[in-house]
Amino acid sequence: MKLKFSYKLFPVFFMIMYFNHPENLSAQEGNDVKEVSAPKFFIGISGGPSFCHEIFTPTTSISGLTSADKNTYSASIDLGYFFSKHLGLITGVGYSVFSSDLSLNDYTNTFTTKDADNESYQKQITGSGVKETQTITYFKIPVELCFRFRPGKRFGFYIFGGADVLFPVNGDYNGSGTFTYIGYYPAYNVTFQNLPAYGFTSNTPVSTSGSLTLKSNSFEGIAGGGLSCFITSKIQVSLNGYYARSLSTISGYGSSDTYQLTSDPNSINSLMGANREVTAQTIGAKLAFRYYIK
Repeated sequence: MKLKFSYKLFPVFFMIMYFNHPENLSAQEGNDVKEVSAPKFFIGISGGPSFCHEIFTPTTSISGLTSADKNTYSASIDLGYFFSKHLGLITGVGYSVFSSDLSLNDYTNTFTTKDADNESYQKQITGSGVKETQTITYFKIPVELCFRFRPGKRFGFYIFGGADVLFPVNGDYNGSGTFTYIGYYPAYNVTFQNLPAYGFTSNTPVSTSGSLTLKSNSFEGIAGGGLSCFITSKIQVSLNGYYARSLSTISGYGSSDTYQLTSDPNSINSLMGANREVTAQTIGAKLAFRYYIK
């Protein structure tokens, strides 16, 4: 997994900050050094790119499901308070987008149903090239501990970890695939296929979109670290990387081995419903600006 920017730019970034603010970033003496030595309370904003991946535990009704990384973003308003020179608590309100591309090369399913005349028959469905894109937007409330270290007067580094409470705002999916629908009537030993008027079609492209069923709230664990620099005695800029993973399933679908991806040429159900558990995993980076009130 490769981020779309180079960490080699970090030193260049901080040098630009240094030379653009020589009056504030030059060696500070006396009270000025003490003023920025251990500020306590801050408010700030942060945001940046993230790469998402879905981890799932499929039911026995489906196999061969894979997930590909997806590039999205997140942003937040941050509040923090440091109890001491090194230890602090960070919270706030965040907005993030989770997205994942799922694919299934082959699909086979057989189940018993009834036709319009109430006669029972076996429906045999095969499919190929099934693809689905899931997109979920979350509001999140972080509760994270932060340990900061300031070996210099302006520059420092920090590590953080904790949990975020996730509240889904919206969840959608877009799916497509090619399917064949065959009907077998055991009472007559007759097989129906290539009869579109009765819903029995061959190699039919099917596409659909809909809303995902999600848990009303969930939690994710998060950990990361980064570099920071005071560009004035009150304003700090930082750049960090992080890893986050949901601590329980984000899916609101019930676990069932009777899952059906599609039952007719009119629609495809979400692949999220084919899993007992769905875990969201994210690797990202954020650029943050903080204003220290005191």
